[in-house]
Amino acid sequence: MANVLSLLLRLVAWLNRGATWVIARLLARLLYLGSSGHTTRINLTTCFPELDEAARRRLALASLSHTVLLFFEMAQLRFWGQQRLMEGVSVDGKEYLDRAVAEGNGVLLLVPHLGNWEIMCVFLGLNYKLSALYDRPKVAGVEELILHARQRFGGELHAIDVGGIRSFIKSLKGGAVAAVLPDQVPAYEGGVYAPFFDHPALTMTLPYQLLKRTQATPLLGTVRRVPNPGQAFGRTGYSYALSFVPLPGLDGADAEATAQSINQAIEQAVIAAPEQYQWEYKRFRRPPEGGKENIYRRQ
Repeated sequence: MANVLSLLLRLVAWLNRGATWVIARLLARLLYLGSSGHTTRINLTTCFPELDEAARRRLALASLSHTVLLFFEMAQLRFWGQQRLMEGVSVDGKEYLDRAVAEGNGVLLLVPHLGNWEIMCVFLGLNYKLSALYDRPKVAGVEELILHARQRFGGELHAIDVGGIRSFIKSLKGGAVAAVLPDQVPAYEGGVYAPFFDHPALTMTLPYQLLKRTQATPLLGTVRRVPNPGQAFGRTGYSYALSFVPLPGLDGADAEATAQSINQAIEQAVIAAPEQYQWEYKRFRRPPEGGKENIYRRQ
């Protein structure tokens, strides 16, 4: 399986970003008819009840198109050179990141599933001491492929297990920029409920625990795809806008307040580019006791 995936990634890496965008829009129509489309529609109905059906369908198709792009972008991350990957990339709020790094206490960078968060690894690996957590893939042999792609330009990745978390904390205490995807659904014992678009969402307490054990500075980091005018079908097609935003008020906050503040910050980022959020992820799949059992179940 890993060999097949590697070959497929090598083949699609020949495509430029203009071509991948066209293909992604076509494939999104197929995904819309399946389980990914179903989950996306449920999430959009839950989070944007004010949208009519036509607007919700347009947003769902746009979101699925951006999700398809992640596959092509993994191929680019694996095989493209630094210059080509970073062409046209802009960075906003870098002063917040630099200031936090200069303090020497580590930076807890929270990166939600918005746009191409993978490109954050490239930027940070090239410019900072990077440490990041990842979920081990279920398919044998794929882990090595993914790690190679994500670590090509520097940085260390740690699996989300006891040993990985221990190494991650050590890096954070050593002054690294430590990246976490904060909108993954944790196990019940690893999370608290906090509002996300006015609905209770089981939210990981890992950021709270990390901040409690270190003196790290929390920041929100996002990556949005931005078009290159006049090149929609050309050599580049689109590039990326990275943004770093402070997360004030987390010092001394409890787990619930920390989770709520983080979800609010993610909401603001999502509202700015809702079509680029990964809505096919079942964010509300573990409701609180007494809530709806499974909003994603097909009727």
